[in-house]
Amino acid sequence: MLRQTPLMDQLRLPVVRKPRLTGFLTLAFILGACLGGTLVIGWIREAPPVGIGENVRSTTIVGVLEDEDVGMLATLTVELREGRGLVLINAAEPFENEDTQESALDAKQAVEYFTNRSLDQKDVIFTIEEDDVERVAGKSAGASMALALVAAIRAVENIEPNEVRQNVIVSATIDRVGRLGPVDKLSVKIPTARDAGFDVFIVSEDQVGVPSVPGITIRRA
Repeated sequence: MLRQTPLMDQLRLPVVRKPRLTGFLTLAFILGACLGGTLVIGWIREAPPVGIGENVRSTTIVGVLEDEDVGMLATLTVELREGRGLVLINAAEPFENEDTQESALDAKQAVEYFTNRSLDQKDVIFTIEEDDVERVAGKSAGASMALALVAAIRAVENIEPNEVRQNVIVSATIDRVGRLGPVDKLSVKIPTARDAGFDVFIVSEDQVGVPSVPGITIRRA
């Protein structure tokens, strides 16, 4: 039995690596769709720090007002500043949900993994703005945070494309290797996005309960 151990270890190896590759490809798909181009990432041994330059990018997120099933849109902006690797969230009070904070940290790590860039010398500031926000909560903006952050890094480095397409909206969680996850309330979110003029709505590959809404294209990533 001891002689089988090396072979078993080799057989397990792809299982360990597969989630990271899946996350990488998932994030590449969503970024390609939302930035309007095919992203090719070159791998190097050491992750270089992000430089100094234009550093603000925005996208639109969709949520649901608590206990009302009323959809709402908000602007999510990410800004890179010289700092020490902090992730900060600026949102209307009350802000009382740790899931959003965790989602922002996951988005940062997924982006560092995807772009092979270090943000250790940058502070990442996420700002959520909407006039009628009653509470900022949940993880459904995680993928949008990653999208805006990649666009900001590419803008700093003068890499095209680096503008977020304004006709696309994303509602999905994200983990630290870039895999998207399901969210709830799509029966409210998708019509809200359609009514606001969005053409494409992106959800995770394993999302269930996706309604068919005329006038907007649903894509899975």
